[in-house]
Amino acid sequence: MRHHTVIACLVQLSSLTLGFCPNYTPRRNDPHYGLSPDLLSLQPRLPTVVKVQASSDVFSSTSKKEAASLANPSARSVAVFSLMDSLGKKNRSFAVQHLENDPDYQRLEKRDKAFARLLFSTVERRQGQIDKVVSSFTRSNKSQKIKAADRLCRSAISIGAAQILFLGVAEHAAIHDTVEVLRMHPKIKISKPQINFVNAILRNVQRKGMVELETNTTIYDNIEPWLAKEWIETYGEEKAKVIAEASMGQSPIFISVKRDSQSNEAQHEEKLKRIRDCFSTAGGGDEATILPHGSIEIPKHQNFGGVSQWPLYKDGEWWVQDPSASLPAIALHNALCKLEDNQQKKEAMHIVDLCSAPGGKTSQLCSFGFGKVTAIEVSKKRIRPLQENMARLKMEEKCEIVVADGREWIPSDDSNPVYGVLADVPCSATGVGSRRPDVLRKQADVLEELLTTQRELAVHAADDILAVGGTMVYATCSLLKQESEDQVKWLLSRQDGAVMETDPIMRGEIPGFDDAIDENGWLRVLPGILSGSLKYCDGFFVARLKRIR
Repeated sequence: MRHHTVIACLVQLSSLTLGFCPNYTPRRNDPHYGLSPDLLSLQPRLPTVVKVQASSDVFSSTSKKEAASLANPSARSVAVFSLMDSLGKKNRSFAVQHLENDPDYQRLEKRDKAFARLLFSTVERRQGQIDKVVSSFTRSNKSQKIKAADRLCRSAISIGAAQILFLGVAEHAAIHDTVEVLRMHPKIKISKPQINFVNAILRNVQRKGMVELETNTTIYDNIEPWLAKEWIETYGEEKAKVIAEASMGQSPIFISVKRDSQSNEAQHEEKLKRIRDCFSTAGGGDEATILPHGSIEIPKHQNFGGVSQWPLYKDGEWWVQDPSASLPAIALHNALCKLEDNQQKKEAMHIVDLCSAPGGKTSQLCSFGFGKVTAIEVSKKRIRPLQENMARLKMEEKCEIVVADGREWIPSDDSNPVYGVLADVPCSATGVGSRRPDVLRKQADVLEELLTTQRELAVHAADDILAVGGTMVYATCSLLKQESEDQVKWLLSRQDGAVMETDPIMRGEIPGFDDAIDENGWLRVLPGILSGSLKYCDGFFVARLKRIR
């Protein structure tokens, strides 16, 4: 609540309102020109301030009379109203879903969708700094009850301030067109004094906000103090700041490509090039890029439309997956390929993917050509996208999907022992802040239950699922050592149960990630640290363990 108290209180006046916003039509040299209507996730990471070239024909204004009668939504109105709705929810996880689920958002043109999402996500990431800047121009009263009109005004102030402080939008558009949005709300009536108040706040942000931003705020204002402290203590001040900065921008979209049956490495590399070229020529923008380990980065400026309209999607040739998220399955595959033929051939191996939804790692395991892949998922709700992904990728016959608790499930076929377990366990997800800003505001008390679940999953996988001689990969998308390194150290030091040892990931084994290998032979990927496109990877931890008895 630290990030949200200030503005919620500053709008506690008996009078406040806002109004209309025209359609945003960015030019080709704008940073969000031509983005997909459904995927602002293709928006490149933005530096602290990105200047958007705006002129009168790009950001047109509308009179009050026209605004009042306007039937069509605008990018700003959708962003403001969706932000207001999210502020009224106790659980703000996946707050961007309020935007995506808004029918008015779906009605926007492609470029307006992209701009609406950029506005919303910038506020989500920078709310702490925005609140600090705005609070310097207001007096708060925490005793009054927060009403819908207050949330609406607060949302307009946040959206307007984000444009001025972080997006470099022209001042007239950032202030006038944002203030006018409040006149568009179909149910909430905002008074003229309220409109004047919001306008005055944004004018102050325009005149003095950048000075306040630079002198009285830091990147850590957007992150819960306990989490920022953990990062600094674990990785040092320099790396922690890089991680925090990386969490403030939107990562590109990456895909993993399905391996054809019986294809060798040379043939798969040719397929990667063909799919890269499809995205490079069809998108009408930048070229797609093949990363060293095989993921493909999608061009940031493309005109494909939603994911389902992308090249070869319906053919089931690829799936969306962050490069870091692909590492656990690669590490497991590499280890199992080292097994002697007389122990178990890959084509006959039984592999288990615990906590498998939405299915990216399961898809990898099936694509690698293992004989049987069992995907365990406790959530019935998350099973559906997993099943849909398997069907689209034409992998249903290779994968058995089981709704069960991974802490209790036991293989039913003793004649086909499990030689590989991938345990990408539930965690705080603090490594994916660039995709989910809400994780940066999690409270520390969420850890206790997660730590218990992680140990129970790891112990059950090692003791009751994995065969002697088999390999288990323990992974998290967390930047907290309590959920990652500390858990593996504890598992290795147990005095009872299965005896495990580290099967170290070697330099050169996963191209591009040598610098992420620590002294234990475990992978620790930090956002913003690796070179090239890999600096946009999510934070991840991967440890590969072998059961020796």
